Amino acid sequence: MGRVMRPSPGKSFGLWLDHSGNYLRFREDWDDVFAHGVEELDDGKEKPKKEKTEKEKEAAKCPKCGALWRTSSDTCAHCGHTKERKSMVESVPGELQELKTSTIDWEDRQDFWSQLQYKVQFNGWNPGRAAHTYKEKYGVWPRGLHDMVKPPTIATERYIKSRLIAYLKGKK
Repeated sequence: MGRVMRPSPGKSFGLWLDHSGNYLRFREDWDDVFAHGVEELDDGKEKPKKEKTEKEKEAAKCPKCGALWRTSSDTCAHCGHTKERKSMVESVPGELQELKTSTIDWEDRQDFWSQLQYKVQFNGWNPGRAAHTYKEKYGVWPRGLHDMVKPPTIATERYIKSRLIAYLKGKK
């Protein structure tokens, strides 16, 4: 995606074909970079390696004799047992669809978050309630937004009321 976004003389648009779903998986991060830019770059230092889980440690052993697998081989050097290779790739029939995103979406999100901050400051809402209300509307947590306070619009009040009614009906 970074190469598609790179500017070039005469280039008027870029087209991403994401067959693996990476954009959807990392959409919140991509939208944040698009709207706010990059705040810091990798310092180039080696990152600490995390400790392997018990499951990962067991997967590195031969199921027949318990000897450690050589990383480049599918056959145990100790007993000759051969690993069954299972591809992690799944082929799923589907249709490629265009995803549209714009900076207006970020402005709307910031505006809604600011109105929820009003509820926190003046209506005694817990900050967690505001975050959950935001996530319920947009499907993601309110990351990268500013905690500005703005009086809620009628549309926001109606949305909050509809969510409260749905919650109360669900408790019955």
